[in-house]
Amino acid sequence: AERAARCFNGPGQAGFLPGHPMAGKESSGAAHSDGELFRDAVWLFTPADAADLLPHEAEWREWVGKFGSRIVDLDPARHDELCAWVSHLPQMVATALSALLQERFASDERMREDMRAIGGRALREMTRLGASPYSMWRDIAHSNSDAVGAAVMALEQTLTHLRENLKTPELRELFEAANAFLMRDRLDHPANTQKAGLAERIMAIGNESAARLTDEERSVNHADLLYDEDGLPR
Repeated sequence: AERAARCFNGPGQAGFLPGHPMAGKESSGAAHSDGELFRDAVWLFTPADAADLLPHEAEWREWVGKFGSRIVDLDPARHDELCAWVSHLPQMVATALSALLQERFASDERMREDMRAIGGRALREMTRLGASPYSMWRDIAHSNSDAVGAAVMALEQTLTHLRENLKTPELRELFEAANAFLMRDRLDHPANTQKAGLAERIMAIGNESAARLTDEERSVNHADLLYDEDGLPR
């Protein structure tokens, strides 16, 4: 966006509209088109000055609103960082996992058949983005390599930590952190206000049940029942 600002939108120059929708599909072509694709989707803009839009910028924003999208303005650097974490990293994870499965099972048809039979929804959801075209993601990887590389590195470190703690209580801490992130994300969503109330009632029931425990039962550290003093399974 910063480089484009030097080449566009000036006197006698072509107009440049920095932005894109946070919506899409892993499949392309007219056969996969969807007239509702942009409805309720976020459309990001990284304008040089959101308070002083050029006429063609304002007109384009009106069209985006007619698509049913919600407009969000971001500073270009913040846009690159956020998109690396919430969009580009998930794509790279799906691509890496799909490529790994291809490498592992490509030459063993029986194993591939068994994998398809038992893979289920989790495997389909984790690998769906693996069908995305390289032609598009090549440009994203090249133009946002610093932010994407930092996110991938952080994931590598977390996976290493997970691998090193498969048999220790720290694995539980990773699951608890993941559960907390997803629960907060879901409850913060406006569409889940009713669900939030239900979750609070469920927690209240759990607290009421916990109140019935004896002091001896309450003092038990359940992790101690599963792991010894060195953190190894009993």
